[in-house]
Amino acid sequence: LASASALLLVLTISLGPYAWVSGGRAIRLPLLLLVPVTLAAAYCRAPESVALGLLARLAQSLWYDHNPLSALVGGYYGLFVHVFLTQPYRGKLGGLLRWPLLAAPLAGLLTWPVVVAAQYAGASGSFLAAFAQAIDSSALVLLALVVQAAVAGVCTQLAYVALRLRPVPAPSRLPPYARSLRAKVLAAYLPIAAAGLLALSGVLVWA
Repeated sequence: LASASALLLVLTISLGPYAWVSGGRAIRLPLLLLVPVTLAAAYCRAPESVALGLLARLAQSLWYDHNPLSALVGGYYGLFVHVFLTQPYRGKLGGLLRWPLLAAPLAGLLTWPVVVAAQYAGASGSFLAAFAQAIDSSALVLLALVVQAAVAGVCTQLAYVALRLRPVPAPSRLPPYARSLRAKVLAAYLPIAAAGLLALSGVLVWA
């Protein structure tokens, strides 16, 4: 099912003057690719969701982008979304992360380092030239992945409503960031520091 989803509801996008980002090729995006992965992440164990993610992205790479290393992106996506949907922490943040509508796109965003590594492996030229090429192409790949994850999140959310069954019906644990004052300070500081570092890296790369 994970492999077959690479052939269903495929969206073809022509980039026009920006086709150089994709190597001159049109983008073919199987919109339902991550639906089986996200459903498995919600109702199965982590190994099953990781394996489905690997198979789904491997099928997409074999049919469309011809980069087998991009299968790792699917594996990490399956792991991240499984952690989000099945974490048992109380509180508003834990509750929001158990919603597939939010968890799936966020898991897609968190795979960005793996996307860059996969694109760098297929790039050519010197280290800096290949890295810059990987950063450029990874933005497009990541956007496509987030769109697929959003579609999967919507479908999984509908499955929650139809089946009336959620992975964690009664959260029972206190989240790590709420267990001490130090943890609360770090939880407030680290996201801001990470966002600033990413912004600075983007300015340096695109300058």
